[in-house]
Formats: sequence, C-alpha cells, structure tokens
Amino acid sequence: MQFHWADYLLFVASLLVGLVLGVVSIFKQKREQKGEGATTKGYMLGGGNMNFIVVGASMLLSVLNSVFLLGGSSEVYYRGAIYGLYAVAPQSIFTIFLFIPTWRKELCISAYEVLEKRFNSLALRQFGAFLCCLRLLLFLSVVLYTPALALNQVTGLSMHIAIIACGGVCTIYTALGGLKAVIWTDSLQACIMLVGLTVVCIMGTIQVGGVLEVYTMANKLGRLNFNNLNIHPHERHSIWSIIFGLNTTWSLGTLSDQLFVQRYMALPSCRKAQIAYAISKVMFVATISLVCALGTVMSVFYMDCDPLAAGEINQGDQLLPYFFINILGPYPGLSGLFIAAIFAAALSTISSFVNVLSLLTLQDFIKPLKAKYGKPLETKYEVKLAVILSFVYGIISIGLAYLAPLLGPAVIQIPPTVTGAVGPALFSIFVQAFYVPFANKWGCWAGAVTGLAVNLWVSIGGIMYGKSPLEDNLPVGLQCSAANETTTWDYTTGADMYTTTEATIVDDNPLKPLYDMSYCWIAVFGVIVSLSVGLTVSGIAHCLGAERKTNATTFDDYAPEEKAKEDKFETSFTMTNGMSNGGYITSKDDNKI
Repeated sequence: MQFHWADYLLFVASLLVGLVLGVVSIFKQKREQKGEGATTKGYMLGGGNMNFIVVGASMLLSVLNSVFLLGGSSEVYYRGAIYGLYAVAPQSIFTIFLFIPTWRKELCISAYEVLEKRFNSLALRQFGAFLCCLRLLLFLSVVLYTPALALNQVTGLSMHIAIIACGGVCTIYTALGGLKAVIWTDSLQACIMLVGLTVVCIMGTIQVGGVLEVYTMANKLGRLNFNNLNIHPHERHSIWSIIFGLNTTWSLGTLSDQLFVQRYMALPSCRKAQIAYAISKVMFVATISLVCALGTVMSVFYMDCDPLAAGEINQGDQLLPYFFINILGPYPGLSGLFIAAIFAAALSTISSFVNVLSLLTLQDFIKPLKAKYGKPLETKYEVKLAVILSFVYGIISIGLAYLAPLLGPAVIQIPPTVTGAVGPALFSIFVQAFYVPFANKWGCWAGAVTGLAVNLWVSIGGIMYGKSPLEDNLPVGLQCSAANETTTWDYTTGADMYTTTEATIVDDNPLKPLYDMSYCWIAVFGVIVSLSVGLTVSGIAHCLGAERKTNATTFDDYAPEEKAKEDKFETSFTMTNGMSNGGYITSKDDNKI
C-alpha cells in the first residue's frame, strides 16, 4: 500500500509536534527562571505545578503503548474479548488512597532516594534504581520495535529507517524539553491515539454490518467469552487471571516505579495527584474498550479467512495494521491518522522511559558517587548532564529495538513477562520501607534478590519451555485459497491439528507445570516469594538486634542539615534548584488530602 500525500502530512505533523513542544518547553523554563536556564526540578519534575489533566493522560500512556494497541487487539481476535476485563482494576483503590498519599509525604525527585533515607543504605537505593532501569530498557526495546513493524507492514518502509526515525524524533524532544515536554506531548498523543482507534473501530463496524451484527457473529464465534471462571494457573485468560493477575502486574508500578512517582511529584498537591490518577483510569477504561471492540470487529471481519493462515501477514501482531489497510486504505488521510495513533502510543512511552532513565542515572548514581568520592556536582551542570544522558539512552533504545523479536513468540506477552520478573522485587522493597515497622535492609535485600532470581527463572523458562500461546487460540476461518493446505482446524473444539513429529513428543520436565503458568500470574507469584522471604529475614534480623532505620516518612531525622537548607522555601513546592546531595524537596501543606 502506498501513502497518499495527506497521509504523510498527518503522520509527519504528529512527529513534528513533539519537537516543537520540546523547544517551546525549554525556552519557557528559561523565561520562568528569568534567563538563568532550566533547573533540575523544572527539567525533571516540570516545576512541580503541572496541570492534573495532562498528567493523568501521561500516566495512561506510561502503561498503554504501541505494544498494547497491536498486541491487545490481536489477543482479543485470537483468544476472545475476556481480555477486556483488564479495564476492571480494583487495585486502583490502594493506589489512590494509600500509595499516592504515602509518596506525597516524601516529595523526592527520585523514588529510590527513600530507600537510602529509610535504611541508610546507598547500595539498596542504587539496586532499586538499577532494577527500574533494567525493566525500562527491556520494555523500551519492544515499544520502539512495534510501531516500526506496523509502519513496515503498511507502507513497506524499511524497519531500520522506521526505528531510527521514531527513536530519533522522540529522543530529541525529550532531551530538549524534559518532563514538561514529555507530559504535554503525552496529552496530545493520547488524543491522537483515541481518535485514531475510534475511527478504525467505527469504520470496521460499518463494514461488517453494524453493532448488532458484530455482537451476533462474535457470540456465535465464541469471542464473547466473559464467563471463563477457570482458576487454574495454566489458564491463560480467565476472570481471575485478568482481574487479579494481569491488573496486579501493572498495579505494582504505582508504588515502586519512578514513572508514576515522578508524575505524583509533578503536581502541586496530593489531591490533584489522586485526581490525575483517577482521570488516567477513566481513559484507561475507554482505551481498553476500544481495543477490545477492535479485536472483536476483526474476528467478525475475517471470520471466513484468517490473514495469518492465508499468509497475508507473518505474525498475529501485524493483524491490526492489515485490518486498517482493508478498512481505511481507500480514504486518503485516514491511513496517516492510524499510523499517527500507533506512533503516538509508542513515542509517549519512549519519551517517558528515556526521561526516567536519565533522571535515575543522574540522581541515584552520578550525584551520590561524585559527592562521596569527590566534589558534589554543581547545580548548573545537572540539567546539561541530564540532557546528554537523554540523548545517550535514546541511542541505546534504538540499538535495543533490534533485539525485541528475540524476547518471545508474542509481542503482547513480553511486557508483562519483563514486568513480572522485575516489578515484584521493587514492590516488596517499598512495601517493607513504607508499611513494615520492623523491616530492615537485610530483609529487603533477601526478598528482592530471591524474588528477582525466581521470577527471572520462571519467566525465561516459560518463554523457552512453556506452552505456546497458540495453544489457547480460538477457532479461525480457513476458507481462503491462500490458506496452508497442510493445516486443518476443528471449529467445534478450536484444536490445532498440526501433524508434526514434535507434537507427539512428551515433555517429562518436572518443572513444566511451573513454566506453563499464565503470564498473568507471574507478578503475583513474584510478590508472594519476595515478601515471604523479605519479611521472614527482616523478622529474624529484628529479633537478633540487627541495625535498622525505621524513620519511614519524616525528613527531619534523616538529614537535618539538608532540611535546614529547605526551610527558606516554607510551604512552596516550587524549588528552583535541585539539591546536589539527595535531591529532597518538601512542603508543609502538601500532605493535606
């Protein structure tokens, strides 16, 4: 398919807007500082006084990205609309009424500073920051690879050029504008994403005969499988695995991930941070609903001939771009809108990740180590160094994008697998730091290291030796001439009838039941392991009288000399300069909800 000039115009405009916002943001910050240039807090936290609506949109796009748009719709197409229960997230109650008020009492730039403050351990702080960076880098490679795949499928443009163009544009505006440019761009890209998905969904529904026809045929095809109550951990998708498994995977980050903490701190009060998160959940439900509707419409549209079986696409995750070719191809401009929507989701995530990686490297590694082994880093150099780090991480993300296909057979499974391996370790550390009075660094280390090792083992084992996601596929249509003649499909059971020698091999690996665990449960399994080990070791160390620091929320006892420096700011949460030793900022009135 060839792009019309209107498609190129719309797509290029969506890319350039990020560059413009980046340049505007940095000049605005300089003007606000009366010519003194951007400050550490202004660059990394947007000045701490951002609009709660745009921050809410940014929170949404921190977890919903191009991987979700392409993989989620494919997941619904092949395995049913039960995936839409992802929108039901009772765990959000804990985030709004527990996690956000806890963080707003800290008012720090880096989330992992709290670990040094709580346990008097720089090593634990840097370990937490390292785990976060590791997760973001692995995730980042997939997020950048996915839109490049979509553009390649639609226009034939080289994937290498697409990766470099996407990563390059995103890196430039992120480095220039800091968090303020990232958040404002996120809000615009959220609108582009929602509009693009809505247009494709409406046009597709019209093509198949309307909403009633979609519902009738999807129900007949078994796609409306919301009644799966199977609680077995090997069941890929059930009511339990989606609501309490997959949602838990993403909820871990609301306590322990710098992406969320940074946005809590970008707002002037705790109440506005709670409202912003609530807005993000409303938008989350809308996006999940659109993706679920898209997958369902595609299952009806292709009910006679599956594009993958017909050889029209190479893998299931290319299904949505192929669908949009069929639906929007004849309409100039709409193709560009769809690609802009896919890239909007990708660019927002990439920019957020790059911004966080540069922040953590500066705040948790460079500044503490320079203060310990030399002269503290001067404030005037901090923003310049953060800009350089953003460019470096942007280049690294482009290189990592080429490794994404090696992470697993299905794009949608990679992010939860990575998060499920690393997220529980961080979550267990912060649970102990904030909510367990007898916790100590020994318990945190033991729980995090054990949980990380076990979850990496299970995650990697699942990818290498676990059951294929194809085993859970629902029936698809093969009534097309290009279909693979050696493959048949039982429409009654949905059983794949491949007659290969490998299918008769019996796997006697005693760990096979563990590796077959649904990716939705990996994070829950990791949390149980990490907290069990961590609390046990903390309890033993506490009984043995091991040294511990239990000041979890008050700043005064941790660094009185730094608190004295901050007294001049009184109730203001608009500190103009980042601190060279720790980066803590405080506000007497902000804890009010």
